[in-house]
Parts: sequence; C-alpha cells; structure tokens
Amino acid sequence: MRKGYLRDLERAGVPVVPTAWVSQADGAGSLATLVRAHGWNDVVVKPAVSANANRTWRAGGKITEQDEREFEPWSRPAG
Repeated sequence: MRKGYLRDLERAGVPVVPTAWVSQADGAGSLATLVRAHGWNDVVVKPAVSANANRTWRAGGKITEQDEREFEPWSRPAG
C-alpha cells in the first residue's frame, strides 16, 4: 500500500505520526543524522510502498550499523 495518503492527511490538518519523507533523489545521508535532525529517539523505517511490513523495521535508541546498512538504499542518490 502506498503511504502517500499520510501526506494528504497532514496537509488537510489531520494529526499524523511525525514523518520524514526520504527519496533516493534527495540523498538522505545516514539514518543517525536524519534521526538527530528531527530530535527523535525511536523510529520506524518503511518504504513508501510496501505490503505486509516488507522492509519495515524499528530502530530505537542508538542507531546501529545494521540499521545504517538497511537504510543505505534510501540514503544515497539513485544513478
């Protein structure tokens, strides 16, 4: 299921879980940097389109090397 509907809800003033939208075009950098920039402690990382929680995980507290490896496909620009 595509998660873009959450943006639409937020724009309409509906409270949603704080979200950072990341794309390969942005080159997001490290997950740890993204988490610090937003002041978050626990995060759920998921693709914009997925089903059955495929490629979704929770990172709590310190971001680990495994978290960074899993985040890497989103962290560098495509191409």
